[in-house]
Amino acid sequence: MNQNKLNLTQALVVEGKYDAARLANLVDATILTTDGFAIFKDKTMQALFKRIAAAQGMILLTDSDAAGFKIRHYITGLVGPQNVLQAYIPAVPGKEPRKPEPGKEGLLGVEGVDDA
Repeated sequence: MNQNKLNLTQALVVEGKYDAARLANLVDATILTTDGFAIFKDKTMQALFKRIAAAQGMILLTDSDAAGFKIRHYITGLVGPQNVLQAYIPAVPGKEPRKPEPGKEGLLGVEGVDDA
């Protein structure tokens, strides 16, 4: 466990609960999840994201796959690019230990990359 967490003033947005759990060990921040593509239809979640983005800004950290980029693009348009910082993980081939098979594109997601 990392004792020196990164302190963020912006909310950190990730795709799912496993990403959020992983990053909770590394950052001291508000962590929001999109629940995958749920952000596209969930009006309550959309309103929350808009409110938080306007108040404190957001850092988007999605997987480096097509789904992650689709979610990233949608949220940026939803809350306004002026309220968003884009953060990226490298496109690393592999699979998360909890999954029996790699994702469709064969890349590690946020939950699977090394702490560094």
